[in-house]
Amino acid sequence: MIQDLKVGIVDDSPLIRQIIQSVVDETPGMRVVGQAGDPFEAREMIKAKNPDVITLDVEMPRMNGLEFLEKIMKLRPMPVVMVSTLTQRGADVTLRALEFGAVDYIAKPDNQAIGAESLKIFSSALVSKLNMVKGSNFAAHGRLQHNQSRYAGQVANAAVKQYACIGIASSTGGIERLRYLISNIRMALPPILIVQHINHIYVQNLVERLQELAPAHITVKAATHREALQPNHIYIADNQRHLQVRQLGNELHAYLLQAP
Repeated sequence: MIQDLKVGIVDDSPLIRQIIQSVVDETPGMRVVGQAGDPFEAREMIKAKNPDVITLDVEMPRMNGLEFLEKIMKLRPMPVVMVSTLTQRGADVTLRALEFGAVDYIAKPDNQAIGAESLKIFSSALVSKLNMVKGSNFAAHGRLQHNQSRYAGQVANAAVKQYACIGIASSTGGIERLRYLISNIRMALPPILIVQHINHIYVQNLVERLQELAPAHITVKAATHREALQPNHIYIADNQRHLQVRQLGNELHAYLLQAP
């Protein structure tokens, strides 16, 4: 018999906790086992209730969500879905959370403007994220294991001269691997195109963070429609559009499309 997914909720907003509780309670195959208003309460809740996954707010009193996430991943690794605001600062924090090992993120509904449509969007996204956790092995989303990371540089430096370009599809759990891969590039490469499973608001932050890790000869940028692709360039696209490569004359161009 398949066990229900045990969900823990960590958020300083009673309203958000209530909303998440209601969504989980109405979803077959999962149940809330505990709530906490800050990371210190969360630590005790996790010890007592042993949830399979927690939703974690970013902005909380006494200790912020990022600090707590980092402690969780060191002391008691488990799937964590971040609950964050879709703002520029929230984008940077969310990317850091994914780098620390969070499996995914969800945009928090605005406390000042919660309506039926925003609740519907939030509920659908939350159930989708939790079902993803339920149907996967957390080890696949966790931090890079030694035997995985030792080969990442070899993949980046493989004999790629035979390829006109390289394509990479990356889910939210793949950001940490992208960081390792890009930081270990040691040779000239054809254009690399990456479709990253994140909202468009996060793309520029991701580009900047990956550029900091890239060697001097590599340029990381957001993909733009119809631009000519250059060697030693990495082009990042979000999950809102399809990224297609077309050959025009002797050049390859990136096309961002609404349909495949």
